[in-house]
Amino acid sequence: MKRLVPATALLLFACTTPPPPEPPRIATNYSQASNMVAQFSAETDSKCDSYLALRAQLGVTMLLGDLHLHSKTAFDQSGRLSNPQMNQSLELLNEFGGKSADLLVRFGDAFRKKGCVKEAEEQYNNTMETFTGLSYASYRERAALGISALNRKAS
Repeated sequence: MKRLVPATALLLFACTTPPPPEPPRIATNYSQASNMVAQFSAETDSKCDSYLALRAQLGVTMLLGDLHLHSKTAFDQSGRLSNPQMNQSLELLNEFGGKSADLLVRFGDAFRKKGCVKEAEEQYNNTMETFTGLSYASYRERAALGISALNRKAS
């Protein structure tokens, strides 16, 4: 004889399915930092130390910290490939490395357009010092062009 599963049991089972996994923290931090930089860029107030400028700087700093964390996770202290988290960290670095370099250059551009020479130069230099791999050459070139534009404007 077949047993029928009561409808309440099916309903309970359907309600207990786990929620979809949360996006990695780096994805959330990238999204937040990108929004903060966009808000700063759109700001009409040209103060270099405005609330939105400082907020965007915090967002970018958190994002760079996440990139560093994933770099450290991907390789152990001796430089050998490490644990199973390595693949996930490498995938996240591949996905968000270029996006983050682009964001840093755009942040520098926003400062430059507002006449914030010191802050713009800091973002451009940070891009060139942080993103050293071959795949980041175009971002370093954009940062160098930003520094050249600052120098032309100063002379």
